[in-house]
Amino acid sequence: MREFSSGLDGDLELESVVWAEIGDVVQPSTEDRVDDVKRALAACGEEGQAFIDELDLLLPQLIVGWSAYASQRVQHVAVRDGDPQTVARVTALLRSLSDFLWRHNSVGLKTGEMNNISFASTAPGPQLLLDAASSRALPRKKWRVGVIVPGGEAARSDIAELEDHPELECSLRTVYRSSANFAAQMSSALAAFKSDQDAIVIAYGGGSKDNLAKVHAALEPHLEGLEVPCWVAVGHASDPMSVENLAVRVCRTPSDARTLFLAETVQYEQRLGMILATGTRSLENGAKSVGSGSSIERALKELEDEVMDARRMHLQHRG
Repeated sequence: MREFSSGLDGDLELESVVWAEIGDVVQPSTEDRVDDVKRALAACGEEGQAFIDELDLLLPQLIVGWSAYASQRVQHVAVRDGDPQTVARVTALLRSLSDFLWRHNSVGLKTGEMNNISFASTAPGPQLLLDAASSRALPRKKWRVGVIVPGGEAARSDIAELEDHPELECSLRTVYRSSANFAAQMSSALAAFKSDQDAIVIAYGGGSKDNLAKVHAALEPHLEGLEVPCWVAVGHASDPMSVENLAVRVCRTPSDARTLFLAETVQYEQRLGMILATGTRSLENGAKSVGSGSSIERALKELEDEVMDARRMHLQHRG
């Protein structure tokens, strides 16, 4: 049994386990593998039952996968958000299980012996890679976004990229500023979108102070308690709007609302998927897990920094 890991300086370290080397998950499934191990342990009497009890305690925190290493099948175990003590406990259990089942080879595993290489590691690294490996073939779920505009060509041009985007299902509601029952129509539009949309974009461009005040008065009571993520812009960058709700992004202009929405949703997901798929492929192709782990962490940090930069650029700043 070998473990690969890295110290704080990035050097290879063979005593403590920090990062797991992950490849494509192959058969048997996690459930088949765990059931097979527990069946073999149950055939070994009280000593085997003690291992089952320990395994059952730890299973809710574990991600179990198999892949290929050279000509051998390799078992990987990742610990979801585990502290160092839990990782050490899982590592010790893997070693003990391997030794125990090796000594009791008369009750062999149907899914393949527990030998060669086993890993225990902390998430999110292995979790992210396993998610990427298992989801690459799945179609991306489209964001359903409800868009509220005031009517007019300028308003539609501000959000045209959302209507035409291939990864969005865009529902448009026009609430005219000149409407006598403007507040009621705005309330109805928001209520409809709260029940069936993943996100809301509200894009109201310039106008007179009286018109802007009417939009603010109609929106603010709803925005304070809104639970659906919302990107809103009313007026120009110089027209302040204060909403104390973390689910609501108050943007400088309608174009800023459109751009930040895309940056924080579909574009973020695209970049994240590319980072994870690239990391997974490098591990599948035999890259050392230490280097791949650090490169993934670096790419994820760069992605987070880009989102923060987009927020600084497009959000309305309080004076």
